[in-house]
Amino acid sequence: MFICNKCKKIFPDLDGYGMRIQYTFGYGSKRDGDLFDLTVCNECADAVADAIVNVCAISPIASVDYDVLYGEDFAQPDDDISDEGHIFS
Repeated sequence: MFICNKCKKIFPDLDGYGMRIQYTFGYGSKRDGDLFDLTVCNECADAVADAIVNVCAISPIASVDYDVLYGEDFAQPDDDISDEGHIFS
């Protein structure tokens, strides 16, 4: 179970429902030793990401080209389905 830090909605688990960022502040920080534990639901994730991007000189948002990463057939329906030669069933 988790509670969104932004909207306070309760969710059964994080899988498929949101994003989590954890960071322990180090020596010399005004928050020395404190844990930053942010958990937000999918509905709030864009607003939180936008707020973080707005304070960054270099955007932490990266676009991923899944076709380059996994090939052009990534997430495409199989049009050559047969019972022969499949590694996974």
